[in-house]
Amino acid sequence: MTISSFVFSSTSIYTTVAAAIICSLTITAVLVLATRADALSQHRRKPWIVASAVLAGIGFSLSHLVALPGLLPNSVSELDPTQSLFAVFLGILIVGGFLGIAIATDKRRIRAAAAATSGLGVGVMHLAAINALQNFVVSVNWLSMASGMAFSAMAFAWVLTLAPEKRWQVRSGLLLALGVYAPYIATFGSATLVQVSSEGATITATGSLIGYTVLGTLACCGIAILIARENAKIQTYVQSTKSAQAQQYRELSAALHHMSNGLVLIGPDFSIGLHNDRVCELLHLEPGDIAIGMPLDTFLANVGQRLGWDDARVKRVVDNHHMWMSQEEEMRLEHHYEDGTFLRICWRPMPDGGAILTYDDVSEERAAQAEMTHLAYHDALTGLPNRRSFCEAVDRLLATTPQVGVLMLDLDRFKAVNDTLGHAVGDALLVQSAARLRETCRESDLIFRLGGDELAILLQPKKRDDGEGLGQRIVAAFSAPFMVEGHTINIGCSAGYAVSGKDENSGVLMQKADLALYCAKTQGRNCAVRYETGMMEKAIERQRIEADLIRGLANGEFELHYQPLYLLPDQKLVGFEALIRWNHPERGRVAPVDFVPLAEENGMITEIGSWVLNEACRQAALWPGHLHVAVNISPVQMRSPGLVTEVLQALRTHGVEPRRLELELTETAMVEDGQQIAQTLQTLREIGVRIAMDDFGTGYSSLAHLRDFKLDRIKIDRSFIDIEDDAIGALAVVRAVMSIAHDLSIQTTAEGVETDEQLTRLIALGCNTAQGYFLGKPMDSAAATATVHEWSETNVVPMLRSSGSMNRSGLKEA
Repeated sequence: MTISSFVFSSTSIYTTVAAAIICSLTITAVLVLATRADALSQHRRKPWIVASAVLAGIGFSLSHLVALPGLLPNSVSELDPTQSLFAVFLGILIVGGFLGIAIATDKRRIRAAAAATSGLGVGVMHLAAINALQNFVVSVNWLSMASGMAFSAMAFAWVLTLAPEKRWQVRSGLLLALGVYAPYIATFGSATLVQVSSEGATITATGSLIGYTVLGTLACCGIAILIARENAKIQTYVQSTKSAQAQQYRELSAALHHMSNGLVLIGPDFSIGLHNDRVCELLHLEPGDIAIGMPLDTFLANVGQRLGWDDARVKRVVDNHHMWMSQEEEMRLEHHYEDGTFLRICWRPMPDGGAILTYDDVSEERAAQAEMTHLAYHDALTGLPNRRSFCEAVDRLLATTPQVGVLMLDLDRFKAVNDTLGHAVGDALLVQSAARLRETCRESDLIFRLGGDELAILLQPKKRDDGEGLGQRIVAAFSAPFMVEGHTINIGCSAGYAVSGKDENSGVLMQKADLALYCAKTQGRNCAVRYETGMMEKAIERQRIEADLIRGLANGEFELHYQPLYLLPDQKLVGFEALIRWNHPERGRVAPVDFVPLAEENGMITEIGSWVLNEACRQAALWPGHLHVAVNISPVQMRSPGLVTEVLQALRTHGVEPRRLELELTETAMVEDGQQIAQTLQTLREIGVRIAMDDFGTGYSSLAHLRDFKLDRIKIDRSFIDIEDDAIGALAVVRAVMSIAHDLSIQTTAEGVETDEQLTRLIALGCNTAQGYFLGKPMDSAAATATVHEWSETNVVPMLRSSGSMNRSGLKEA
């Protein structure tokens, strides 16, 4: 019996169609599972690979077993169950197993070999299925069989090595189906089927076989439907993944080409794998100077050509990049263009042996840093270097030069300009002062503004000996007026010059120059003074005295002595002048002239003056009500807005009537800020306190002062008292002052009376009161109280009992 006699039988048609359906569904399912496995990571592929292998083995073997009965007579379909199961087992083991290996691997060659082996397995499985036929002998043409197996191997290898999206093409499905049936077609196209005895054979009715076939087909359809649904999900996932990847790629590409810095990706083979357009802008490259795949050395040579490097520099740059490629550390450097552009270059090694090369334009950052550095070392107003710059410059110069000269400057009366005309005018004046300094100094002299109106000049080593002369020229230059915003401003300049000594640092040098400047101010300002030996020691001594003043006031080291004041010509005791004394525990008694000026400078005179005022009022409260006490007031105290309140509080605290308190201040103090002083004095007089002008004739003497300031007393300085009888000019001055004072109803007091002749002359001239060593020297509170009691008992001047003049030591100071 030949195969052609059965081809068009009804059974053949049914079973062939069923086999084709099973094969198609199996191929579809296998491709879905393979695609799904490709989309997953390695550890998530295994279930899908196993499922595809099992499904392929069952489906392909079942399609062959279903197709075989179609070749038998219509009456019977005879298959051996054991051999059929063996064929299915071989299908799963060989066809499905190697198919799973092909799906699992990512290497193309291994996948092709495994897929081809799976195709050969179809032929082996087909031979096992033929053995399942009972009572028939199949005569196989082995050459034809081998060609069918070869075709099957090539078809499987071709389809499974295609990209996932190409596997779904119709021709790929048809090719795989032909691969499945190639051994079947090749075998039965040339084979002869001979029926033998049917004794002992298992006869299966054709209807039952068709039922099994339909049942198997439905099962495969169900699996295929489930797989199809999963495939739809897979396709959606794959599509969304592709879309996301495409979007990420577009975003990455846009970000890459819109980066503010240039980027070049260098591969392990020293070639350019990626770059953006910004690199060309930053390195001034032309088209063709950089390209993907270009060797790194060529790229660097092109950069060097655009930047004007010579061959030696290009080679050095290339060698550096090769050295960086062999290191794991990140490298950073900067390139400064001639046009002022700063380019930061960063080399970052990659794990694969390549590197990322980035270029950043940091010109604005460097400009900002330069500006910050300039501001840190320069004065924003005048543009001159500041104190920080000055200190560092002095230290640098001292490190290389044995001697350094420094000239410290201070603008005289600058504070008055700020207070009267405003800080805007003051700032403009500073700017003009800096310009005038530049005009006066030499190019080698370095000018600094240390702060406020304090300036400094650092002299170069060869010019340091001319520092004092430069100071005098600057003082002369600043004596000319300034024209600032319509104002004619006259200020001066004081200068202090110092030269560094051996092993002196910048701090000592600046201190010496400051001391010389301080000396220039004390000498009347508007002059230049050179530092002299001993100034430092005096400054240290001043600091010690300042510290001792604070301690002395806290420890009660101060006391008041009282010098009596007598009415002329009756010689009646009318009061005392309170004079401060300092009993220093180490120095002994310190004269007021040694500490009062210092207390006025550092502001302590306010606290000391407050103590004197309260102590004098406390003592006056113990004396008879007709005696008054005179207290010297410092100009610093007079400028204090709380002076009137302080006086009132002292009077109330000790129960002293205001008329018993007399405040003495010098004529010089009255002239300084005269309007404010006049207001304060007027307020004090209104509450009953008496006002006296001390040392009249030695300050800015003017008869207008007697008119403008409401005074109760003027005290004639001792220099007009200690004169000879033939000193006609001095006598005329005293006589005139007393006459004017009498006409203005102002009392007069003569200071420093030391002889009987002086007292007699004063009485003759009509002086109201007198004090001096001839009448009574300063005494402590106990002695003063005893004098009060003694005068009350005798009603005579106690000190007149002794004759002769006394020495002038311990003259009063306030």
